[in-house]
Amino acid sequence: MSIELTESDLVVCGKIQEAKNTTIAKAKEIFRKYAAKLVQDYAKANDLPVAIAVVVRVKGRLDQGYAIPLDVFKKFKGKSLAVNLSGEARQAYAAEGWVGVKFTEAQAAAAD
Repeated sequence: MSIELTESDLVVCGKIQEAKNTTIAKAKEIFRKYAAKLVQDYAKANDLPVAIAVVVRVKGRLDQGYAIPLDVFKKFKGKSLAVNLSGEARQAYAAEGWVGVKFTEAQAAAAD
């Protein structure tokens, strides 16, 4: 499972790719690195917690979600930004994350 980028994020990644003359994968990595730094700096300056929001789907349906504190996420992440969903990681997410997290999904607006 990897962290998904929005359409506007991908536009920025395309601009990074052109400016740096690199691959789209490297551009996404650069984007994620700087986005994470901006979030962490803002949260620290304003004394706010930072969490990774994770939605788990089973057979295409919303199953469960976690709000994982950044330090707990870092304990279990591998080389990529993929979210570790091992049993040990899920127990830590539930124990050290915010309880009662429920995600809902808005329906896409109908095209005119």
